[in-house]
Amino acid sequence: MQFFSPERIEKTKELARDGKPFIFDDGDIRTLHFNEHVVQSAMRLSAPDELVILYTQMMSRFLALHPEPEHILLIGLGGGSLLKYCYRQLPAARITVLESNADVIALRDCFMIPPDDARLQVLHVDAVPYLEQMAAASVDVILLDGFDADGAPQALRSRNFVSDCKRVCASRAY
Repeated sequence: MQFFSPERIEKTKELARDGKPFIFDDGDIRTLHFNEHVVQSAMRLSAPDELVILYTQMMSRFLALHPEPEHILLIGLGGGSLLKYCYRQLPAARITVLESNADVIALRDCFMIPPDDARLQVLHVDAVPYLEQMAAASVDVILLDGFDADGAPQALRSRNFVSDCKRVCASRAY
């Protein structure tokens, strides 16, 4: 898939609205954007649980270090690629997703993200104060995938936030 062809950029530019997330369908591929320059997430409509982008494929490699996590904390929902992959591939794992952008959460059904249940919880919260309040060693894996229209927010790159991630992660495979 050529995500950045001139034709595709022109079409997505028409949909961009002041950093609000939007969807673009191109054949069998649905993408999530904040602007025409960055693809936040991609999904194959015919295989919605497949990891389409190399970046998400690489993020799933945490399984080499922790093949059977009990609790996964995913920071950033996006189009739900990592969430759907973990939900299907790890049926015993509990997954908590922290997403600060209500507009992203509103697109949940468009990306075929399963509804909340006993194993899955998508929360509309800011990850920084949420982690500050979490108990030590309360998750096995943290997948940090939080982005906005400008990239990775500074708050998710701060020394204090990284310290909180280390504190709440029971796994020492980082």
